[in-house]
Amino acid sequence: EVAVFGVLIGTLSAGRRAEMLSALTRLIRARGRKHYVFLMGKLNAAKLANFTEVGAYVLLGSSEHSLVDSRDFYRPVVTPYEL
Repeated sequence: EVAVFGVLIGTLSAGRRAEMLSALTRLIRARGRKHYVFLMGKLNAAKLANFTEVGAYVLLGSSEHSLVDSRDFYRPVVTPYEL
């Protein structure tokens, strides 16, 4: 079970990301979990590996960003719908 989520926001994300971020953070807090928000251009497994406290990442981005192969990352990277 994940205690800390990382919310990844792509800098080239589609519109309404502020609304999605707000909804996600409310959901995470309602479940008694902590979260961190990361603003990133291109996802980089090495950068994300520096945050060992994070158990899983939720990716807010365009449809291009949602095609990430999470096997390349130290922790799972999921879409908001998988959360």
